[in-house]
Amino acid sequence: MLAGALIFCAIAGAPPPGLQAVLAPLRTHKTVQARMTQTKHSRAFKKPQVATGRLIVAGERQLRWEYTSPFKSALVLRDDKVSMTYPELGRKTAYDLSRDPSMKRVIDTILFFINADAARIDERFTVIAFEQGPIARLALKPRAVGVQAMIAHVEIRVNTTAGVLVEVSYVEPDGDRTRIQFADIRVDEPVEDALLQL
Repeated sequence: MLAGALIFCAIAGAPPPGLQAVLAPLRTHKTVQARMTQTKHSRAFKKPQVATGRLIVAGERQLRWEYTSPFKSALVLRDDKVSMTYPELGRKTAYDLSRDPSMKRVIDTILFFINADAARIDERFTVIAFEQGPIARLALKPRAVGVQAMIAHVEIRVNTTAGVLVEVSYVEPDGDRTRIQFADIRVDEPVEDALLQL
């Protein structure tokens, strides 16, 4: 078990003490670059489905979410514009978030945890567990019934020394679960502009 006190917060209310201090450093970096490993455990497959790639974040509204194995794809966000590229299929699709509510929800979900804020988390989730320490852990249950139909709970882990998100996991109501881990995290380094072109 990680060092630190475990605080259970099943009753809705203000964010637990210490949560803002854990999350605030996530928003101080100008850029974040990391390797990404996504592991999905599903009843439909005997073995976990593993995908790898990278995440690049440059400010609040610029990012690249890229898968490199076992398939290749890249989602790039610049302000309210998004492109999805599938190089192996020779396909690229552009979206305008101001005109595409479904894609906006996808992007907002990604940004929600990257730009984590205690007050915003409290608006959308009930904090069911909070563990402080070098690797802080936060378990969340969605408040909205519509979201509960898709996600039973979410767990995030933050390296509080480096001020970076190291893991996001979510469990679906049927028990399927997905874990996204970030490694080789580099902060405040220049990002090649071509990687953030739509």
